Amino acid sequence: MLSIASVKAPVPADYTVSLDKDSYSYGPGETFTVNIVAGYVEGVRAVEFTLRWNQKILKILGPDEPPALGAFLEGPFLAQAGAGTDPVARKGLAGDWVNFNNLIPIRAVVDGSGVIATIPFEVIGGGKTSLTLTGELVDIDFIPITVNPYTGDPVAWVGGTFWNPFPYIDFKWRIPTAVELPPQDVANVTGTDHYVVTDPDGDTDYKDGPPYWALRPVLTLNDATGAPEGVDEVEGGTMYYGDQIIFDASKSYDLDSNGNVVPLDPTKFHWTIQAGGVDKWTRGKVTADFRYESGDELPTGPTFSYWFPGPLAKMANTYAWYGATHLGFHLLTLQVTDSDGNVATFKTWIRIYRLCPAATVMAVVPDPKHSLKDGNTMLIGGKVQNKGGTGAPYWFIWDSLAAYLELARMVHPFMWVRMQYTITDVAGVPMGTVYSDAIWLGPTETPVNPMWATWTIPSNAKGTYYVEATAWFCGSGVTYALKAGGAELTDFEILP
Repeated sequence: MLSIASVKAPVPADYTVSLDKDSYSYGPGETFTVNIVAGYVEGVRAVEFTLRWNQKILKILGPDEPPALGAFLEGPFLAQAGAGTDPVARKGLAGDWVNFNNLIPIRAVVDGSGVIATIPFEVIGGGKTSLTLTGELVDIDFIPITVNPYTGDPVAWVGGTFWNPFPYIDFKWRIPTAVELPPQDVANVTGTDHYVVTDPDGDTDYKDGPPYWALRPVLTLNDATGAPEGVDEVEGGTMYYGDQIIFDASKSYDLDSNGNVVPLDPTKFHWTIQAGGVDKWTRGKVTADFRYESGDELPTGPTFSYWFPGPLAKMANTYAWYGATHLGFHLLTLQVTDSDGNVATFKTWIRIYRLCPAATVMAVVPDPKHSLKDGNTMLIGGKVQNKGGTGAPYWFIWDSLAAYLELARMVHPFMWVRMQYTITDVAGVPMGTVYSDAIWLGPTETPVNPMWATWTIPSNAKGTYYVEATAWFCGSGVTYALKAGGAELTDFEILP
């Protein structure tokens, strides 16, 4: 066994791994390094640690590929054995941690101290964050070293802190009615598979394949209001045209010279949205550019509501070349200035996706001649089809419309949809509106059975009535944002 000690062993040995400083302080745009240092330890063949921080304040630098990042971060500690090393490191998806692993491939160990890894950071925000360090030392047989053999004390992993006097921006976004609600039921749907063909111009088309049947989730909604039986507000979610979105930085703060939290001036929050990319589509040798040339300067303040990408009235050309100019990437920037004139900036991106079309295809009243003697409620039903992928002009399998911010949920051409039934008398006077449950439909899919709702008949009702069935998109079963195309009508009669 090869064993090398860089420092003559004190008694008792240290068996502590820590940062090279207790605290770090740098301004936005500056870079600095954090050394992960092993105090005197014995018999170490491998080491693994995770360092965590607030990704709104610090950004780790270096390559993304694990072996390259490991070699980039590696310090000289294990290399003291002279037997080679095998470092690998991974960044957290959200940019809030790094995990580093290193080992000596042959049977050799290090007795000593030194720098295990050097982590470079760029400061991207203001405020204060813990630098939390956890890890494990491993002996020659890959058994964790958990205690100091001289004292019996646990091996200590000691982190630190970072802070600066610039404003800390705590950014969140949400759709007020978004829910995280598990499906309560399933329903049978039918749809068609597809296959891909390419025409002489190089355009790709999706052709209908054989039909299929499948079970899809159903969310139980209140017939009278269309609301779910349970609602939990969550950050993020899927957003459709016309939905309200809330940008919230209300928990942002400033630090004084002593590191104490002080409030920020609400008028010093400055928001902008600008075009950040171009979505192009070429068909028949014609290319259209769908970029949203906004550049709107938004209201000041830590929190505000916004209907992105704007009122439905602006979407008059929704069904021409996927609509309008709102598709593509957009940059959202928030700048906050504190009382000392320090400016902190937060940036993220939004992407607007295409519209997933749907159409109401059926309305039905199973008991078109109903007597109050038979009961004071009636069933009303209807169907809607998700027309994405059905071969209608320009509707393809991936078509959908939603907005998401960085690291939020992805979207796809499936959608929640519910039926709305509006009952009127022969004079057109509204008598009530009821809603079906919401169903999760994929491209081309239609429910096999009608989507039912129950209408309570007024006590003085008699004569002929009409039902207009329409369908509405539902974000997570509750955000009713855009009506599907078309409406279906039927009538019924209330007998004495």
